[in-house]
Amino acid sequence: MTWVLFAIVPLIIYAYWAMKALNVLRQQAHTHSNGWRHKDEWPPFTLIMAFRNEREHLSVWGKALEEWLLAFPSMQVVLVDDGSTDGSADALGHLENYSNYKLLTTVGVGKKLAIQRAVEESKGD
Repeated sequence: MTWVLFAIVPLIIYAYWAMKALNVLRQQAHTHSNGWRHKDEWPPFTLIMAFRNEREHLSVWGKALEEWLLAFPSMQVVLVDDGSTDGSADALGHLENYSNYKLLTTVGVGKKLAIQRAVEESKGD
């Protein structure tokens, strides 16, 4: 009977410590999978988007951008209107109240140059 205690007790202790170690490894893997644990710990970054005549899509994007601006205080949004004729920039008018939002306009210079201008105006990564 005593041999059972000598065999089972160490197994129970070993299983307990193995489960604790596995739990710690899972928490560390989850923490390092996205690099940051909380949204406030994100480094400054910039979302850049160039558009032209995208009014119908920008109304949906504008709502999402507003949620992101509230959720990630370190995020900057730089949008470039590349000569839209459908009033696309008007669909984003409600975002002007955010300090980390910037709307630039160009006159049909092309997407590559529009994005390059946005990169020059951006502050984050």
